[in-house]
Amino acid sequence: MAEEQPPKKIPRIRGQNFSSMEVNLISRRVVEELALLRGKFGKDVTADAKNKIWEKITAEVIALGVSYRQVLTVKTKFRNLTRDAKDKFTYEKRERNRTGGGPAPKPIRFPQQTETSESRPTQFSIQESSSSDPIYFAEPVSSPIPAQIAASGCQTSDGNYNLDFCIMLCKLFLQFCIS
Repeated sequence: MAEEQPPKKIPRIRGQNFSSMEVNLISRRVVEELALLRGKFGKDVTADAKNKIWEKITAEVIALGVSYRQVLTVKTKFRNLTRDAKDKFTYEKRERNRTGGGPAPKPIRFPQQTETSESRPTQFSIQESSSSDPIYFAEPVSSPIPAQIAASGCQTSDGNYNLDFCIMLCKLFLQFCIS
C-alpha cells in the first residue's frame, strides 16, 4: 500500500503593503483621536467608543482606494509603527550613551521632513538685484502641530504635561508618516 501523505496546506494570501498615503492617514487620525484611543476607560471612554473610532479610521483608509483593509489590520499596522519607532529611539539612546571609541551612530532619519517641506505652504519674497530681473526666494512656512492635538494625550491625571511623552509622540509620528 502506498503511504498516505498529509494534505497540502494552502498558501496564505498576503495583503497588499500599506502605501505612504495610508500610513500618513492612520498616523494623523490616531493623533487626532489619541485622547480617546489611549485614554483610560471611564464614562466617556468605552470599548465601544474606541471601536467606533477605529472603524471610522478604517473606513477612511478604505476610501483612499488602495486596498480593502480590516479594522484589525489597521490597528496592527499602527501598533507595529509605534513598536518600530520605540525600538529605533531606544537603540539611538543606547548608542548615544555608550562609552568608548568608534564612529558615532547614524542619526534617525525623518523621511517626512523632505515631503512636508514640499507640501507646506510657501512664502515668496522678492529681492532686488543689480540686474533688471528680480530674484524670487521660496521659504516654507512652518506649520506646528496644533496645541489641542498634542496636549490631549500629553496631559497627566494631575493636569500637568508630560513633556518627554509629548516629544516622543511627535518624533514617533514624524518617523513613520512615510514608510
